[in-house]
Amino acid sequence: MKKLILMLLVFALITPISEAKPKKQSPEKDGTMLVGTYNVWTKAARAGKIRRGQSPKYRNWDNCKEAVAQIIVDTGFDIFSIQEADAAVQEELPALVKKAGGKYAFWFCQAYPPESGRNACGGIVYRKDRFKLTDKHIFWMSPTPDEPSKGWDEKKYYRIAASAIVFDKWTGKRFHFMYTHGPLGKTANANSAPIIIEREKMYNKDGLVSIFVGDMNARPNSPFVQTIRTHYKDAIDVAKGRTTVEGTFTGANEDIKNLSMPERRIDQIYIRSNNPNAYEVLYYDVNTNKYNVGDAVTFPSDHCPVSAKIRIK
Repeated sequence: MKKLILMLLVFALITPISEAKPKKQSPEKDGTMLVGTYNVWTKAARAGKIRRGQSPKYRNWDNCKEAVAQIIVDTGFDIFSIQEADAAVQEELPALVKKAGGKYAFWFCQAYPPESGRNACGGIVYRKDRFKLTDKHIFWMSPTPDEPSKGWDEKKYYRIAASAIVFDKWTGKRFHFMYTHGPLGKTANANSAPIIIEREKMYNKDGLVSIFVGDMNARPNSPFVQTIRTHYKDAIDVAKGRTTVEGTFTGANEDIKNLSMPERRIDQIYIRSNNPNAYEVLYYDVNTNKYNVGDAVTFPSDHCPVSAKIRIK
């Protein structure tokens, strides 16, 4: 009996470790990430709507800011864009997101020239433990995209897009990420699509998988979307699974019926690669959760967060 036990021990010691089953990689280590976009609705814009009687008073920034931070964390973004970050949002949101448990870095992209006296911008927000942004660029939706400018019939706002090469420290892979907040003017909106495509080619010289997100201010059948789709795939179309909700803009009156209307899908996610096997879109989602805000339960913003689970192979 002792001899048998000794033989078993010797066998165990000389069995190669490589025969043990390898541990499964987590989805994140496999290149899976949640990308998206969220228009957080500026403090000033909220106040204006309330002042004109177009939105209930409880939807002001001070009431909703913690819910905005919480829905960002609850959505679980790895990298996303935000729009309508005025001075109050820029000052308060990063700390509120951190307090809610998010570990993000914020790259705020200023749209307005200093002499305008305005401080409103969008930005790219990303998990600082996972990603590093390089080769960053900001450009304007106008005939002069390399200088602060308003385009065509966009009389009131400066509209920008921002681009970066993103290094994924977990996988060693890189991808191109770009966002915009599209013009409201019909001509400016239509004319911004060729600029987006031109700049993607300019800034993504290595032909990396390219992800383009944002509040496009463009409906699915618009000239902007038709042009963008000549270069990018719409994530909602190529996703293996998706939510039944299409609309992303509820409006200042928080009409949830708008979310059943496809034409309300103005926050969008696009992806492209010269190699069709370089990525897959696993799921597309619109976060329609409401939160306690004072004595009310409401959407934190007049837009809903939109996300896509993407795997870069």
